[in-house]
This record gives sequence, C-alpha cells and structure tokens, in this order.
Amino acid sequence: MKELSEQLINTVKELFEKKTINYFIGYKKNQNNLLTEPVILSSINECNQLVFNQYCPYNLVKYLITLKNRKGKIGILLKGCDARAFNVLLMQNQISREKIFTIGIECNGQIDFKLSLIHISEPTRPLYISYA
Repeated sequence: MKELSEQLINTVKELFEKKTINYFIGYKKNQNNLLTEPVILSSINECNQLVFNQYCPYNLVKYLITLKNRKGKIGILLKGCDARAFNVLLMQNQISREKIFTIGIECNGQIDFKLSLIHISEPTRPLYISYA
C-alpha cells in the first residue's frame, strides 16, 4: 500500500505541475496517524499528505458538490465502489464532466477499524468488509 500512496502522490504532483488540476480530493492520515480522512488539496506543496490504504472508506464524490462552483479543474481519487455516485451526479447535471479529472483506483474492501482493534493480536488476519 505504501508504494500505491507514493505513486498517487507523484501522479497528483505531476497534475498540479502541468496545471491540469487546481484542486484534488483524496485522503490523508488523521491526527492519530492511523485512520484517514478526506482532504482537499489546492497546491503541489500539500501532495505529500495523500495516502491510500484499507482505512479509506469515505465516498469522496460528495465533495465535488462543494467545489463545483470554483474556477479550474478538480481532480478526485475515485474508487470503483464510488463510481456509481459519480455517474449519478453527472446524470443529474450536478457536476460538469469537463471540470473533473478522475484517478481511478481499485478498492479491495476496507478494514473495519473497530473490529480490527479486537483482533489486534492477529495483525496478519485483518477483517475486510467488501462494499460490492
């Protein structure tokens, strides 16, 4: 997962450098440095915050509504399991496809953090919950 996060960081930095995007919606580690939370980046200097791991359960598509009236192009990390929400916003004309740059990423399920604390003595057997 670490190399996936590094690849994501490099890709988003490149998009900011080429001025392909003005904003990017992704995930960053939260204050306890274990779980993640949504983040909206507006410059290349913020890209090192980005992560993607099995603790990224949130649907980032809803943040497109927040940014839809801003000038410039919006990049978003789009998990396969969230693509339907993205398509619904497009069909309802709530967002403009021309303003969105998507980076698709495979989602193999998420770890339920509360349940994984119960089984902390068995870190090689995390509990995965699939949202298929």
